[in-house]
Amino acid sequence: MKNESKNNSRLCSDPSDKALARYAAVSWVMERMKETHPNVTRLSSALDYAASRDWNGYHFGTSSVERYYYRYLNDGFSSLNDKKRSDEGAVRKLTDEQLNLLLAERRAHLKMPVTVLLDIMKDSGNDLLESASQTTIYRILREHQLDAASIRNGCQDPLSGPQKAFEMPAVNMVWMTDMMYGPMFKTDEGKLVKSRLFALLDDHSRLCVAAEYFSSESFDCFLTILRSGVLRRGVPEKIYTDQGKVFTCRHLKSICANIGTKLSHARPYHAWSKGKVERFFRTVQQQFQTRLVDKPIHSLEELNERFNVWLDDKYHVAVHSGTGQSPAERFAAGASYIRNPPCAEELEALFMKRIVRKIRRDGCVSVEAKLYEAPLSLRGMNVEVRHRVPLGNIIEIWHQDRLAGTGGLVDKHFNATNFKKRKK
Repeated sequence: MKNESKNNSRLCSDPSDKALARYAAVSWVMERMKETHPNVTRLSSALDYAASRDWNGYHFGTSSVERYYYRYLNDGFSSLNDKKRSDEGAVRKLTDEQLNLLLAERRAHLKMPVTVLLDIMKDSGNDLLESASQTTIYRILREHQLDAASIRNGCQDPLSGPQKAFEMPAVNMVWMTDMMYGPMFKTDEGKLVKSRLFALLDDHSRLCVAAEYFSSESFDCFLTILRSGVLRRGVPEKIYTDQGKVFTCRHLKSICANIGTKLSHARPYHAWSKGKVERFFRTVQQQFQTRLVDKPIHSLEELNERFNVWLDDKYHVAVHSGTGQSPAERFAAGASYIRNPPCAEELEALFMKRIVRKIRRDGCVSVEAKLYEAPLSLRGMNVEVRHRVPLGNIIEIWHQDRLAGTGGLVDKHFNATNFKKRKK
């Protein structure tokens, strides 16, 4: 009883998770010492048992549990909490001059890795690692919001954070685009599919110009929705996206240049600048994808079919709080600003995927694991293959910027019975 009153008099108002785990281990040992247990007859056995168990994610050795046990008996629960250093938060080893120099150099080179910065300072005769550890230097930078995470979040650049709210004055002036990871589902055959949603959003009206779920995140996927959006909604003045590989490829730049659309990219770590499309994705997650819990889907076709129904019947007709109109009404009101796309034939040619391939010796070319016929005169040469997305039965073969011919799928059975015999 004397020990219990002593323990209760020592309180710790802000214990750490580790202190709570230590107490759980100690209290378990104390309980086992109070009762008769067939496998625990001595303190050493109780300590061994405690060391073999998990305590809220922590594991302690036998000697550690014993130390915590006696510490608790003598000084109470507060003794199980690690004591803070008396100089915690203070800069150790670096002089004021070194500290000011470090902060000044870091502010002047925000994008430079800290290790490179320290190396440059060493070459100039200011080796900070002689006075302080690298961990200490990282802690100093973190306290002054000069670490990589703070810089990415715009803590040091007053112009890098979210700017004033903006909205384009007319439809199709800016389309924002991005990709979001969608729901995962199993097909009827038991195959697990991870979906991705590509979407294009008109900034003025918040209308989803085009969107579709795919099983990959390749350029072909974005090419599909961009072609659909241009055909259905007209040509945008600008497409605004991030620095992803899909959105920075040469083919996309070529398409935008040909249809008169400016391709603009957000700065790295500036997701807030695409806030409208990010908000659209959150709406999709909350209002559409949650519906799939009660009625699961089993194919991409089914997923896209239900998504398009939700877009037309729910999202496009609901009044948007930021505009006071539904996306469909607002887009229709600005129909006079829509710029029509080129003719269908020219547009198809622009959106054809282009890849470099070498014609095989047998006069065939491989595209996405499929064999196509090619002009025999080009055997052994590198050519540019152009094809529609998704890949069909016919491809175009270009050589030296000229159409050399078209090729269909190879029919090996036909070729086996139709070839010229060699002369003896």
